[in-house]
Amino acid sequence: MAISRAQQNSTGVFGNVTTIPISFGVAPTNGNLLVLAYWSGTTLGSIASIVQTGATWVKAAQTINGGEECEIWYAPNVSGAGTLVTLNFSQEADTNHVFIAEYTGFTYPVFVDQNASNTGFGTTVSSGMTGTTTVATELWVSVLGTGGINPTLSLPSNGFNEVAQNGDSQTGAALEEFFATSTGVASTSADTLGTIATNSWTACIAALGVTIPPPPPPPCTQTPFLTANDYISELRNRFAEIAFTLWLPDFELINWLNLGIDDIVLKTLPPRNEAAPFNFTMTPGVYTYPLPANFYRMKEFGDSGGFYITGPNYFNVLLLEDKTDDLEDFISQSNQLFIPSYFWFWNKMIYVYPIPDIAYTAKMYYYRLPTTICSGTDTVDLDRPWVETLMKFVLWKALEKDKHPMAQYYRGEYESAVSTVYSESRIKVEKRSRYVHSHDYYSLDNR
Repeated sequence: MAISRAQQNSTGVFGNVTTIPISFGVAPTNGNLLVLAYWSGTTLGSIASIVQTGATWVKAAQTINGGEECEIWYAPNVSGAGTLVTLNFSQEADTNHVFIAEYTGFTYPVFVDQNASNTGFGTTVSSGMTGTTTVATELWVSVLGTGGINPTLSLPSNGFNEVAQNGDSQTGAALEEFFATSTGVASTSADTLGTIATNSWTACIAALGVTIPPPPPPPCTQTPFLTANDYISELRNRFAEIAFTLWLPDFELINWLNLGIDDIVLKTLPPRNEAAPFNFTMTPGVYTYPLPANFYRMKEFGDSGGFYITGPNYFNVLLLEDKTDDLEDFISQSNQLFIPSYFWFWNKMIYVYPIPDIAYTAKMYYYRLPTTICSGTDTVDLDRPWVETLMKFVLWKALEKDKHPMAQYYRGEYESAVSTVYSESRIKVEKRSRYVHSHDYYSLDNR
């Protein structure tokens, strides 16, 4: 929202006073910025305070040149502000020029970015030059005054506009404004009429900036799961910390990452490895069906398995696991055709019995194999809470190969972490007959 002026007022009070009241035409809008500029030709005291309901006034600039003085004050983010503004002086003040203005567009806290002041003699009044401002959107205000004979000020410079002007027979003052949209140095001037080279003048200027809040943090671009290279980099840092000097190629570390993932999944069956249900249609007279390529083990529901006949004409008929020896020979010699009641797994196949008599629809809930890591850029198929556990597994294997004394420590750390999850989840991993393994270190015949 651009900065703009909503209203202004000015007054001149000539004679010794200790307070000056001045009012806005209407109550300022909540959240707006108020500015007060003061110039005096024969003052003995400065502004001690400014009182207004719903506004807190802060000094932005001030300069004194003999009897002449100028001050700029501001009140940010007003709330329930009244129309009456009262200036209180430290001593009696004479020849007083007061300007007030209300500005919209200040949506953030306001601060004094830069200020400057200047004094001199002659027919041109100059505010002085500030340092370079630090934010683009700012309000620059300046109050300029001079002595003379019925003096007036005109022709603001550097893009400034005159807001208001006051004068009497011996002094004149004006408030000027500029709405900055880029950083720079703030300064203005005004030509005077009714003055001569020996007339003194005083001016000050303030650049009021808006405190732009820091941008929100960028959205998280971190991938939800780490790559093998992330693990390898951290593992090499750990190796350096424990003075492990044996060089291990990346492919060996990747092999241990795969073994560790398999072991974690085997013992804990994390939800990440729950596959979508496997649905298939049986063929009449056929009792063997291929398992899904990523099958790891069947999901259990309490003491029941997750293999069902769901149709046609049947709803969730549970098949029971049968481990009878030579059952395959028995089935192959049998001519019994009926709805299957039993199953077992062998050589990556599902066996069912009795042999289906019609095209039954079957559904099996199962856990999938973790995705094998083949290169450093592959994503590690493991949930983040297991990152440190997997790290300890690889450290154990690497240090064990080097016969390092820390090997048993990391083995204990790894097994403790896995055991904790195992105990909490109460997974019955001893039912090995429901596994079909794809890695060398587990036997395919584990019934």
